[in-house]
Amino acid sequence: MNYKLLLFTCLQYLQKYILFVFLFATSAFAQIKNDSLYIHQLNEKAVNVYLYKPDSGITIANQTLRLATDQKLKYEIGYSQYILSKANWAKANYRLSTQHGFEALKIFENSIYIDEWVNCLLSLARTFIDLRNTTVAREFLTKAISVAHKSSNTNTPADIYREFSLLLLNQHQYDSALLYCDKALVIYEKEKDTLTTSIVYGRKARIYYELKDYTRSLYYNKKSLILDKLVNNRRALGVSYFIAAQIADKTNKQDSAIYFLTKSLKLNEAVGNIGTLIKSHELMADIYIQKGKPDIATSELKLVSQLKDTLYNLEKNGQIQEMQSIYELETKDKTIKLLEQENVITNQRRASDRLLLIYLLICIALLSALILVFWRIRIIQ
Repeated sequence: MNYKLLLFTCLQYLQKYILFVFLFATSAFAQIKNDSLYIHQLNEKAVNVYLYKPDSGITIANQTLRLATDQKLKYEIGYSQYILSKANWAKANYRLSTQHGFEALKIFENSIYIDEWVNCLLSLARTFIDLRNTTVAREFLTKAISVAHKSSNTNTPADIYREFSLLLLNQHQYDSALLYCDKALVIYEKEKDTLTTSIVYGRKARIYYELKDYTRSLYYNKKSLILDKLVNNRRALGVSYFIAAQIADKTNKQDSAIYFLTKSLKLNEAVGNIGTLIKSHELMADIYIQKGKPDIATSELKLVSQLKDTLYNLEKNGQIQEMQSIYELETKDKTIKLLEQENVITNQRRASDRLLLIYLLICIALLSALILVFWRIRIIQ
């Protein structure tokens, strides 16, 4: 009776312990889930502001990166790195853009997160297009195409068309660039994606400007300006005002060009888009030379020189090429490790197959011996 009572008491304590562990685990899981949701919401906030306020996007993404690292949330770490890549690209800080882009790519490549994988490839491609490294940019775009067929996101092909159009524009393949713009627009307009539609309109405005078709360039630039204001894309709006100034200058409307440049400079200074700032000050200098005001033109060219020094330090310190080399080396090491693991698994499988074969042969031998024994016993009987 005492043994039964003792057993019953032990079972009660065991039941309470199991319940405690279950509640603790459930609480811990709920806390991790809540933390993950909070970090993801912050990342979404950073995505929504990086084209309007890149510095705010960088601040938020750095915060989420720290939180996600502490919680060991791999997806959010990669997503934070991706946002930092895009936000630094918006400021023309290509060194940090590539650094964070490669870090994000390491997490998402060969993973189940296909859209994020493609976005990382496109982000790096865009950065290398701006760096005028079309060879590397094309490699990333080609890789994005090979991955994109696994995606169910309707906009993914359009995003690739959009970046390919810029690459072709920089290579002066204007007809092909327009073709890719139109292919992207069909999808974006169908999905009512006004943010990206405005970017493609701006792209077409640039292409027609290069083709010296200023009427069409102005038409698409006006459409781009309207949508940029609507979606509050200050970076794109600054570029659109710059294109408007270029068109005005080419159509002998220098005062209008100065007006648009003033707006462009204000926006690009706020965003920190050094590339467009340089082009805007250069155009402003040209216009003031035409207007016979060399002193103002000289001041503008001094600003151009200072900005180019800043951009040179961001681009040409060798770290971008170094980061690319490190990424390629790590990719090769990862491939080698995967092959080594596959070889180990293959060898283990072969060893297991040999052991199974030996086991089956032994079983067959024993079974044969057993049958023989029973047969002999049967004869004796």
